[in-house]
Amino acid sequence: MPEYLSMLSKAIIEMCLNINWIVNCRFDHDFLTKCDFHALRAAGCCKLRFGYEWGNQYLIDTYRKGIKLYDSRQHHWQNGSKSLDLLHKL
Repeated sequence: MPEYLSMLSKAIIEMCLNINWIVNCRFDHDFLTKCDFHALRAAGCCKLRFGYEWGNQYLIDTYRKGIKLYDSRQHHWQNGSKSLDLLHKL
């Protein structure tokens, strides 16, 4: 899980905030694990939205996102639906 998302989840739990929130993610090599899903849910995350960075490799490179569109798509097809199902089982 990205470091900022982990820190946000921990802070929400530590402050005992009773909130629901949504996070936007992208499919890449640092994809969320089962433990990450549980931590997000414990912090009140009620929805994950997944997307691609524009869908254009030229723009991804121009903005130095550090990902390859092909890899993101491959990861989505190999792991995306499995991870989304995990969220529904929580």
